[in-house]
This record gives sequence, C-alpha cells and structure tokens, in this order.
Amino acid sequence: MAVSNKSLIEAYKKKNAAIDQSVAAQGNAYDAQISDVRDSAADQLQSLYLQNERQKRLQAQAQKAAGITGGASESAAVALAANYNTNRTNALLERDRQISQLGIQKEQARAEGELQKSANIIEMEQGKLSFETDQRDFAWQKENADRQFKADQANSDRTYHANQAAQLKNEAWEMVRAGVINAEIAKQIGRPISVLKEYYRKYKENKS
Repeated sequence: MAVSNKSLIEAYKKKNAAIDQSVAAQGNAYDAQISDVRDSAADQLQSLYLQNERQKRLQAQAQKAAGITGGASESAAVALAANYNTNRTNALLERDRQISQLGIQKEQARAEGELQKSANIIEMEQGKLSFETDQRDFAWQKENADRQFKADQANSDRTYHANQAAQLKNEAWEMVRAGVINAEIAKQIGRPISVLKEYYRKYKENKS
C-alpha cells in the first residue's frame, strides 16, 4: 500500500528544503566569485592608475631632458592619457562582463531550483492522488469482501439449517415407520397425527 499522505508530504518538504539549501549554497558561491572579480578589478584599476602616474612622471622628465615643449609635449601627454583610459575602460568592461555572467549563472541556478521544486510539487500531488485512489480502491474491495463474506455466511447458515431440518425430518419419518407417533414428531414433519397414523398403517400393510 502507498505511504500515507502525511509521510509523502514530509518527504517532499525535505526534498524541497534540500533544493533550497543547495541553491543558497550556489548563490553564496557565485556571490563570492563576484566579490573576487570586483576585488581583482579594483586591484587592476589601481595598478593601471599607478602605472599611468609613473609613466607621466617619466615622460615629463624625458621631455625636459630632451628640451621638448609645446605641441609635441602636449601630444605625448594626450597619447599617454588615451592609452590609460583605454586600458581602464577595458578593465571595467571585463569586470562587468564577468559579473554579468556570474549573475546570469546564479539566476539560472535559482530558476533550476524552482523548476525542481515545482516538479516535486507536481509529483507529490500525483502521489497524493495515487494514495487517495488506493485508499478508495482498498475501501471498495474491503466493502465488497465484507459483503461477500456476509452473503456466503448467510448462504452457509441457510444450507446448514436446511440440512438440519431435512435430517430431523428424515429421522422423524423413521420414528413414524417405527410406530412412534406424537405431537412433537408431527410438528417436525408438518403433518397431523392422524395422517401419520394412516401412513404408518399403510406402511405396515405394505411391509406385510
């Protein structure tokens, strides 16, 4: 027989609780990875900034030593700034790309967990329906079995009583043929005493 509805519900509650725990653990893992990406990007941005500042100082010293001033000096500064901005923008874009990818994976894990829970609920409802159907079938079968048993018992009782009555009637007729005739025997046979006496008389004549 199927497990009880209560046991079934408790089992699926535990399954869904396990899914929630797994999704939460995955979510924490993705959050940790996102945090690592942010920290790594922050370190990279800081390194790019410090490198750019160092290059600016070195460029200024080299230009001063070479006597480069005016437009040439400004062009070199613009090129250095453009290179820094490009590297900084690329670092930010890569950071955002990785964070976005991790966020998508985290959301996918959460959605998959919800799908699994929904599937479990559907499966649980099907199990409950199966259990209730089994219960109805069992009750129907038991009712039929009880009804059949009572009918068989009644038939058996009727057969027993009929056999007993026939046996007693046969025994009563044997008593009549032996010449024993009284009110009790007449009652068992269902004939008046006068009829039984006439039967006995004819029986004796035939026997003679």
